[in-house]
Amino acid sequence: MEQREHLAIRIVPVMGADGMAGDQWLLQARDPLEPDILGSLYAAHLHATSVKGNTARKELESAAVLLSWAAANAPDLCLQLARGHPPTLTQCRAFFSWLKARSGIGRTAIAPAAAGTVNATLRGARRFSRWAVSEGNAGDADAMARALEAHGKVWRQIKPLDVAKEEVAEDLEDAEIREIETFLAHAAASGGADSRVAARDYLMWRMPIEYGLRIGRSSRCVSRTCRPGHRIG
Repeated sequence: MEQREHLAIRIVPVMGADGMAGDQWLLQARDPLEPDILGSLYAAHLHATSVKGNTARKELESAAVLLSWAAANAPDLCLQLARGHPPTLTQCRAFFSWLKARSGIGRTAIAPAAAGTVNATLRGARRFSRWAVSEGNAGDADAMARALEAHGKVWRQIKPLDVAKEEVAEDLEDAEIREIETFLAHAAASGGADSRVAARDYLMWRMPIEYGLRIGRSSRCVSRTCRPGHRIG
């Protein structure tokens, strides 16, 4: 399996007076080991606005990805955002291309989970940069409105990846279930040359009917019948 490089910016917990990690974080550069000021201010903002712990961490993960890209590819981006200037379209496009490449998209088929993760990171990065632009224009409502409008205009041109929807088979009607049950039961009891195979088929049918069957983590199963990727029971 291909190993991705560590992000240049990582999330670290803030240690309490008792030496235990609390529910606050800061963003820290790996080399040199020092806090990322803008990212850590964003972490403080999330904590101050009572964003729940898991949600705050996901938001910081997206910010860390954007800041890590900027560290290597757009070193002036942090200062640009802190001054209230939105990222340029060129910067956003370059970041999105880097994000897709880091996720393996372009070298392999796009799995729905990978596309969903990329899109979630893209949305989180957009929220982080919007917050930074807003803070950079605090105290000047007109300037803030103009900057946020420009920010939205740029990011709207970065289209998220299409996420394939999983197809779900139609439910069987009760009459159809009874028909299958009758056919399999009669075949199993026929005593013919294929009755052992028919008995196996009937047993496989009865097990999910009686006990339920779940196939795959991502199944969206609503049928009571034995269909691939469906839950029975």
